[in-house]
Amino acid sequence: EFAAAFNKGDAAALARFWTEEADHVDQAGRITRGRKEIEKAYRKLFEEQKGLKLVITVTSFRLVKPDLAIEDGITEIIPADGGLPTVARFSAVHVKSEGQWYIESLRDMVARPPSNFEHLKDLDWLAGEWDDVSSKGEVVRVSYTWMDNQNFLVSSLTASVKDVPVSGSTQWIGWDAAAKKIRSWTFDASGGFSEGVWTGADGKWTIKTTITTREGAKITATNVLSRVDADNFTWHSTQR
Repeated sequence: EFAAAFNKGDAAALARFWTEEADHVDQAGRITRGRKEIEKAYRKLFEEQKGLKLVITVTSFRLVKPDLAIEDGITEIIPADGGLPTVARFSAVHVKSEGQWYIESLRDMVARPPSNFEHLKDLDWLAGEWDDVSSKGEVVRVSYTWMDNQNFLVSSLTASVKDVPVSGSTQWIGWDAAAKKIRSWTFDASGGFSEGVWTGADGKWTIKTTITTREGAKITATNVLSRVDADNFTWHSTQR
């Protein structure tokens, strides 16, 4: 109902969702107190920006007492021309009076982009540059870098023999929310690709990998990545 009133540009209807002594603090810290002042603020907004649309996504709701509730969520205000929305997090205190719920207090905050880092944090030690150099002139170099919002850990690998490049690959490691597992996708410089499912913790990971070569052949392998210390790890490919 609140979003519907907002989308109609009805400042008076929106104000009726608030208590008489309500307060609203915006992202900049500006405070608007009282239902009348809140209505004025809405009216000014709708006069300056016509056709705004509001989308509310509730992320949590807790009934503290029968007449007191706390709600958290995300708001998106979309301009009439379809441009980029203004996104904010919010936390609201609701009170119930004579069978009707009202907003007593609302705080807007800067929205934090969603991140799966919580599921990937056990791989954080990989971030950085790693070298494997043999006495025969074989060199493998791989780097791990976090992408935006730490949703993916991306590696870039190059292999050379006596300074002549022989292979390379790029790998994306992320969280599969459907399977509830860490998954990786690897793209080989030769034109092949693979997908892996990661299981493990505490610096030791088993990666069940399915590979498709550039010729279309299917290969499976179990790769094991083990952390030795802050500067060393081992990698084995088994059951190929």
